[in-house]
Amino acid sequence: MDRLRRLVAYGRTAAGLYGYLRQPLSQDEAERLVAAALPRRQARLLALLQRVYARPDDPYRALLVHAGVAYPAVEALIEREGVDGALLKLAAAGVYVSLDEFKGRRPIRRGSLELPVAPDGFAAPDGAGLRVRSGATRSAGTPTLIGFELLAEEAAHRSVLVGSFGHGRGPVALWLPILPGSAGISNVLRYAKLGRPPDPWFSHAPVSLGRGGQAAGQTRAMLRLGRLFGSALPTPEYVPLAEADRVAEWAVAHRRQGRQCQVVTYVSSAVRICATGARLDGVLFVVIGEPLTAARVAAIRASGADVTCTYSLTEAGTVACGCGDPAAPDDAHVLLDRAVVVRHRPETGGHAVDGLFVTTLSPHARKVMLNVETGDSGRLTERLCACSYGRLGYAQHLDSVVSYEKLTGEGMTYDASELARVVEEVLPIRFGGSGTDYQALEEVGADGLTRLTLLASPRLGPLDEAAVVAVLRAELRHGTAGHRLAEMIWGQAGSLGVRRAEPVPTTRGKLFPFAVARPSPGGRR
Repeated sequence: MDRLRRLVAYGRTAAGLYGYLRQPLSQDEAERLVAAALPRRQARLLALLQRVYARPDDPYRALLVHAGVAYPAVEALIEREGVDGALLKLAAAGVYVSLDEFKGRRPIRRGSLELPVAPDGFAAPDGAGLRVRSGATRSAGTPTLIGFELLAEEAAHRSVLVGSFGHGRGPVALWLPILPGSAGISNVLRYAKLGRPPDPWFSHAPVSLGRGGQAAGQTRAMLRLGRLFGSALPTPEYVPLAEADRVAEWAVAHRRQGRQCQVVTYVSSAVRICATGARLDGVLFVVIGEPLTAARVAAIRASGADVTCTYSLTEAGTVACGCGDPAAPDDAHVLLDRAVVVRHRPETGGHAVDGLFVTTLSPHARKVMLNVETGDSGRLTERLCACSYGRLGYAQHLDSVVSYEKLTGEGMTYDASELARVVEEVLPIRFGGSGTDYQALEEVGADGLTRLTLLASPRLGPLDEAAVVAVLRAELRHGTAGHRLAEMIWGQAGSLGVRRAEPVPTTRGKLFPFAVARPSPGGRR
């Protein structure tokens, strides 16, 4: 029976991919789709809530009922307050889900309500597409389906994004790992929908597509099927961080032929490409995975290239796309047709931050999200700008995004709570002292690259720093494929180091095992 289900799922995926690839999306059509979806925000939120109320076992329904909010009341609330205002009112009434609750790490608790939730408790209806797992450190990750309808929506937005920079045509290269997660293959399929599949696909990770488990096998099958259906999907090629010049050479070769081109990669990887000294005028970097700071923008633009960013969540898909008329280094338009982003102020690290809640509006969303905490902070503003998104009426901007819950160096995602275990338990046992003698600090250097520095108190006396780094790397490798990839990439980058200094308390005097260097007024993290 399991084999039959797998065959049926494979057949659905093949049929879905065929339909997806056989109808490419033009730039004009993409703009029409993005413009037409904007007025449907309220209708989409109401449809989401109707589905929630119709499911007796839905965790969001339990929260709404506990808050005493029936469907007619929430419908009136949306009519009165608008989409964003209504969601803020619901959050204040307890209708929200924290990140740990959403990941299934702890039950939902609101007063007398206690509701255990499985990791897949927020799954969207099943369908055809890519099956991936979100990053995780205390579990194997939460399963997520990326449907072809969702990829088509995201392809339309990618077309609008690059069109703002005059890059509606020209070759595209990826420099993203094959595994884990979905960034690589998702970007391949987005551009394939636009009739311009990336070629080449450079991968940070030396993972053979003939090995590496279910995710690698799915990637191999998706690429082969795409070629069978007539789309020139690429074969990944291993290019470690030390060989960034190979990516630069690809771009230079196309520029010599007078072609504009794009490179889709992590922020730090784009900085490394531009640090090779190559002139990259006419190249557009579409960067993901890390904060795009003023220093990093300057480092990329010094090569002659331009840069823009996207903000995505594994469970929600793309939430914001870069502005072609930016007022901040990482200025991005919230994709109002696909998601609602509102701010709340959780206490973290001893201070309040502008944390973000996300609600999915797209009927094709990877997960059902209703006021779900993202673990990121950021600033929301309203401004009609001169870029393509501004012309289409997308006036909400998101910038200054930084995570307060996970590491993001070199585009990798690693849960800070697992690092806390290493700092508070493993290091004191191996090298002496207590958990308050060590602190992991993520910071961006003057070169625009992220480093993870372990602060070790001078009170500890002589310390074999190389041995400390070795233990730290060994501990980071534990667990999922995502752990191993993060440790490998950070090892390639030389991102891990030790500094003999006292751990830094917060402004309220609290000492935490993990800290992120906060942004300065100049936009640096």
